[in-house]
Amino acid sequence: MKARNCLVGCAFGCWLALGGTALAQEADADAAALAKAAQNPLATLVTLPLQANFNNGFGPYDRQFFNLNIQPVIPF
Repeated sequence: MKARNCLVGCAFGCWLALGGTALAQEADADAAALAKAAQNPLATLVTLPLQANFNNGFGPYDRQFFNLNIQPVIPF
C-alpha cells in the first residue's frame, strides 16, 4: 500500500512538472511581460511551489518517509 501511495505521488508530481512546462511553451509571446511581472513584488501573480522529500530508513524503525510541502502565495 505504501509503495502504491509513493507511486501515485511521484506520478502526480511528474504530471504537474510536465504540465507547467507545456503551458510555459505556449506563452512565449507573453514571456517578457511575465518576466517583468515576476520582478515586481506587488504583482498579482499566484504561485504554488511544491517541495517533495523522500527518505529511506527514517526513525527508529527504519521506515520510509515522504513529505510534500505546498506553499501557495496568493496576493490579496
